[in-house]
Amino acid sequence: MNEIQSLETWNDWDEINLSTAELRQQRLEILLCQKLKNGEDVTQCLQVLEYLKNSTTEQKLTDIFFQRVRNRLRLEFLQKASFIGMAVIVAMTCFITASRLANFSTPNNSLPTLSSKKHQSVKPLHKPVKHESNR
Repeated sequence: MNEIQSLETWNDWDEINLSTAELRQQRLEILLCQKLKNGEDVTQCLQVLEYLKNSTTEQKLTDIFFQRVRNRLRLEFLQKASFIGMAVIVAMTCFITASRLANFSTPNNSLPTLSSKKHQSVKPLHKPVKHESNR
């Protein structure tokens, strides 16, 4: 009630901070009380007060909506980034495996291949030793 008494004329309102919707609504409520106290018409104050309340609610709902949209976009980005990361890991694994297989099959390290001959002659590992008899 002290605020109502301290703001007696409209000219005093020029020095008041009205930067946020909450402050404007609070000051409008004070003005409404002043007008009621003086017996003046308050219909315009009520309309503006209703507008401020609706715009504040709308602003809060808009903030909530955009916060949800941002969260959804972040989630989609993380899903795509993890999918791409997994694809890169799989591709690198396949590349490394193919590289190792290619190095293994070089001519120096190649596995013996089967020839088209039906039978190969097998050379003995050691020569048979003839024993001389003692005479």
